[in-house]
Amino acid sequence: MTAFGYYIKILNSSKLFKTNREHLVENILREGGLSYEKEINSASLIKWADKKVPVNICGYFVNGKINENRIIKFYKRWIDNDWKSLQILFSQDINNNMVDCITDDSNTFYSSLTNQLIISLGFPVSEKTIEQMTLKFKQLVQDFDLSDFLINCKKYSYNFILDSEPYQPISKNRRKNIMDFYNAIENEILKQFSTEYNDHYIYQKIKELNKYLARFLEATLNSEVSFLSGWGFVYDELNDAIKSIISLYNDINIFNK
Repeated sequence: MTAFGYYIKILNSSKLFKTNREHLVENILREGGLSYEKEINSASLIKWADKKVPVNICGYFVNGKINENRIIKFYKRWIDNDWKSLQILFSQDINNNMVDCITDDSNTFYSSLTNQLIISLGFPVSEKTIEQMTLKFKQLVQDFDLSDFLINCKKYSYNFILDSEPYQPISKNRRKNIMDFYNAIENEILKQFSTEYNDHYIYQKIKELNKYLARFLEATLNSEVSFLSGWGFVYDELNDAIKSIISLYNDINIFNK
């Protein structure tokens, strides 16, 4: 059995995907970008797990690589509520050297699970680039639908609050959305690219942006109380965070263009 075969064996033993081994292999590979121009059926694909992954693996996939975002979404769709049980199974595999079996963050786990898939299939490990980092940031903004917020979050500033009748605090859904975005930046950008680019200008801008997102979340959490109690310092924190978020996002976007 190949390294890919062991990977599939663990996934299949979890019983989370509600299908047989053959269809699991095909579903994952198709989600990952296996080209439909290649006339390959399930029986042929299962040989990749049982015997040998083709040497020219890149030639079987669209653009010659795994579509990581689609793989992560595939895993989330099937196992999001039970990902911890799959983490335990991988922790029992003595050959595992990539899947994060310690983290309590599901996004970090899915990212590591996808990296293990790429390695098990024998794809060449590419060097991380600044372009990959900025594209990842752009993708996260789209995934969490936060472009408008990052440009127009000034509506939560002190002056806007004073003019609002009645006072409208930030919604719980919006707060959760921003918190999830904050966690995704931390786990999918700051942790992943720190070794190569910790001192790089754009990495530092993204890091600063995340710091002010945290301040924004804390300030808005307290803003309704402070609005009623006259705690002006909270609004100073809020206004400073908003000003910095808008400025930093603009800086990052200039680099992305």
